[in-house]
Amino acid sequence: MGHAWKEEVPLRSILGDGLLTSRGSDHRRQRRLLRPAFARERLPAYADIVHHEVDTVTSGWTNGAAVDLADVFASITLRVMARSLLGVPLSAADTDRIKGVLKRLMEGLVLDATTMLLLKRVGRLRVDRRRRVLDELDDVVVQAVERISLDEQDADTALHRLVRANGGRATEGSLATPEVRSQIRTLLVTGFETVTTALTWVYHLLSLHPDIEGHLYERVRDAGVVRLDASCPVMQPTDFVNAVVAEALRLFPPIWLLVRQAQDDAVLAGTRIPGGTTLLVSPYVVQRDPAIWTDPDRFLPQRWLKFDGSEDQRLWTTAPGSYYPFGGGARVCIGADFAFYEIGLIVERISRSWRLVAARSATLPTRASVTLRPRGDLSYVTIRR
Repeated sequence: MGHAWKEEVPLRSILGDGLLTSRGSDHRRQRRLLRPAFARERLPAYADIVHHEVDTVTSGWTNGAAVDLADVFASITLRVMARSLLGVPLSAADTDRIKGVLKRLMEGLVLDATTMLLLKRVGRLRVDRRRRVLDELDDVVVQAVERISLDEQDADTALHRLVRANGGRATEGSLATPEVRSQIRTLLVTGFETVTTALTWVYHLLSLHPDIEGHLYERVRDAGVVRLDASCPVMQPTDFVNAVVAEALRLFPPIWLLVRQAQDDAVLAGTRIPGGTTLLVSPYVVQRDPAIWTDPDRFLPQRWLKFDGSEDQRLWTTAPGSYYPFGGGARVCIGADFAFYEIGLIVERISRSWRLVAARSATLPTRASVTLRPRGDLSYVTIRR
């Protein structure tokens, strides 16, 4: 039935006609162009980048210091994204500038309480302000890219593939083309927001369950790095690190609400859907459905493992469509495997040397926006292992 639906794209005014907002043949063309940069066989090559950026951000930590969880993961995520997908090593100043722009951009969105669709804030002033923020994002990113050598035409980052597809050689002019800028916006905004939010939830949940956090450290200490099982057709959680990540994404999926519109009349689960009807699909609701999940509201990483600690693939096969934290179908997030792998590596790297303890141990409420964010105090204390 995939042909009967089209995706609503309320983010087009922000991202332009990039991969997330394009439709039909244009979406398929863009996806083919970018897919090799996210191919599963490329993921292990990103491990050194992730480790380096985690070490860079945490190098100034001292035992007992206070850190803001969201800010820490925003810095790590942005630096990893820039190096792995754009080929751009960010300075501390660039990191802070782009991070600030992205935060202001995301704050310019609200969720309409009635329609549950993302809407632009009304008022000419706010529209103009967002346009200025977008221009600043473009300028900062282009300036950072231009400081590296774009003459490496054989590089295979997502940025280089985009540039070659839009004029051949990487020059200042090629970076200014609408498609290249739209795709850079898309990669940065979506990757930054989803991974930062996911990591924040992972560590918030670990802080509420010190027994699980302790077991995670033991497994990291004894087993080494996160593994990627190349025999699996999709990214699967392996070992306890990935089980923790999978469970956190089940409880708090980064993409918590999908909006679709029926192109034609259709019947879904026995219900007639007239053409033009807007449908809302929530991974957050499905992934907490007691008909599918035992103790659906509990943080139980062991549900992803067998008794011997190895991966239990039955959860992935017994109820298709019951777990899709990065969306699903033909428009599933192109970076889903990359994001899952990145999150696991970051958790592994930090947990090997540091324990993060919430300054206030309390369950945080959620704030529904583009993603499902924690709302409240995210002050944490760093404890050296």
